[in-house]
Amino acid sequence: MTIIVIIIIIIIIIIIIIIIIIIIIIIIIIIIIIIIIIITIISSIIISIIIIVVIIIMVMLAWLACRFDSGSSWAGVLSREGLALPADLYLEGSDQHRGQA
Repeated sequence: MTIIVIIIIIIIIIIIIIIIIIIIIIIIIIIIIIIIIIITIISSIIISIIIIVVIIIMVMLAWLACRFDSGSSWAGVLSREGLALPADLYLEGSDQHRGQA
């Protein structure tokens, strides 16, 4: 009788250990899934920030290109040299006759 009780106790202990191991594995899997979700969210935020910064830089460069087109260089030269307006002579670069800025 005592041997049967000892065997039952050992079987119960083994079942409890197996249940604990399964619970630990489930917790580890949940933690891994949470980490993957967090990494995905953070990388999406970083990529969005990079895209926004690139768009802002492109808009600023386009704005600057419009501000300093072929018709603005004469004003800078005349004001820097203290010359009178309007200029007596205006020279264009070779690309300006095609309308390129």
